[in-house]
Amino acid sequence: GQRGWVPGETAQGADESQKDMKEFYHIGKTDNLWPESMDLQSPIEALVTKLNPLSEVLQQTFALAIGEKEDFFTETT
Repeated sequence: GQRGWVPGETAQGADESQKDMKEFYHIGKTDNLWPESMDLQSPIEALVTKLNPLSEVLQQTFALAIGEKEDFFTETT
């Protein structure tokens, strides 16, 4: 998929009069594009490292809640 900064784009919902302007920075586990104008890589990688254990607990909890094995989601990510 696309990595890095995605400039503003407009998403349109069911109600055509309401538009949602969004802008985001997309990262994955590997092959990320980092800006050269600032150090975004260090703080983002530190955040992901802190959040990963919580993510695993949530995925295991969701799997059990829907009647699947605990590793239903975590074995594929």
